[in-house]
Amino acid sequence: MVAFCFANVEYSTEKSLIDISRESAIPIKKLKEVLQIEKDISNQKTLAELQIDSTKFVTGLQKYEETKSTFLRGIVLVGMLIVFISLSLVGFLIGQLQNLHLFERKKVSPKIDEKTHSNNEIAAMMTIYLHEKEAEQQNNLLVTWTRAPVNMWRASNVNNFPNNRYFKESK
Repeated sequence: MVAFCFANVEYSTEKSLIDISRESAIPIKKLKEVLQIEKDISNQKTLAELQIDSTKFVTGLQKYEETKSTFLRGIVLVGMLIVFISLSLVGFLIGQLQNLHLFERKKVSPKIDEKTHSNNEIAAMMTIYLHEKEAEQQNNLLVTWTRAPVNMWRASNVNNFPNNRYFKESK
């Protein structure tokens, strides 16, 4: 048994591919690639069973160290592309939600029969209707632009906290 230490991985003929992969933090597929092992071979096989000597092991790990940055860049690039494409898709879908008209209110306009109501009654109904519309618009504007200031010191006096009750009773 030959012992050789490279990147916190000690060469041992009894180690399986999974053990080496865990110690070196190299994905098992990439490890098989750098050690020139076929992909369909079991991951439980040891280096002795695969007839990998220390020189082939060391050259394989050195080859991985040389190509590690490009390998990791590829993983990062693929991850960024997946996130970008999925965000673009979500943005497109959210943009299309406006075509479903889920949140639109039905517009109610007063139906006035001129035969049964006088001109004064019609004018009064229209005035009330326009006033309600204006008030609704003002409320929407207020909800959109103003926020109620919250002062936690004042709010704490409103609630009955156990500490406040204790200190008030002890006085």
